[in-house]
Amino acid sequence: MKTNSDKNKAFPAAVQPTGKSGAIKAMIALAGVLAAALLALIVLLILDGTGALYDYGEKGAEIKAPVINNEASVTDADIFQYMHLSDGSIIIISCALENDDTRTEISVPDEIDGYRVTAIADFAFMILKESVRKIIIPEGVTYIGSNVFFGVTGAEVYLPASVTDIQKDAFAPFETDDGATYYIERIYYAGSAEQWKKVRIGSGNTALGRIIIQGEILHYTS
Repeated sequence: MKTNSDKNKAFPAAVQPTGKSGAIKAMIALAGVLAAALLALIVLLILDGTGALYDYGEKGAEIKAPVINNEASVTDADIFQYMHLSDGSIIIISCALENDDTRTEISVPDEIDGYRVTAIADFAFMILKESVRKIIIPEGVTYIGSNVFFGVTGAEVYLPASVTDIQKDAFAPFETDDGATYYIERIYYAGSAEQWKKVRIGSGNTALGRIIIQGEILHYTS
């Protein structure tokens, strides 16, 4: 049978309990140490960035792609190609500029021929010309596909408040043949921080660790 002396050997010398009051003191001391460690961690994380720190609950979510209408065909509309989804709305398939097209801004239309644009397909903006400095996704779009901005360097991206699902690797880094790595450096979200917390974000979206909402740079933990 263990004695009180044997039981006390399980505690570090600094927190050896001596009866009920000793046990209470030990618990208070331990709580103080944990609180100090937590405070230090929070300060370190906040000072490491230039804005607030958030932990979004839908990171790494498994996201299903929207269903394309079986009878739909790829159709051209200015610089965009699109298809109809099963609900009749439109998914942008690709965006291509002519060699002599030097526009600096691309704005996806919110509707085409009276049909709402609700989704952007995988690789839709892949390797856009370097002249493009701004890409605007309109309100009404809810889904952003995988690797949408693959190869895009230097452009700002504007996301609508309506977005609910961002597929894995949509904002993944892009590595060139010479080993240089590029990210979409500035991403703006039209909704609030509370709305952003509800967006389902697939894995691999490194650039979304830093997003600008209502003029404030927010960081979320990976």
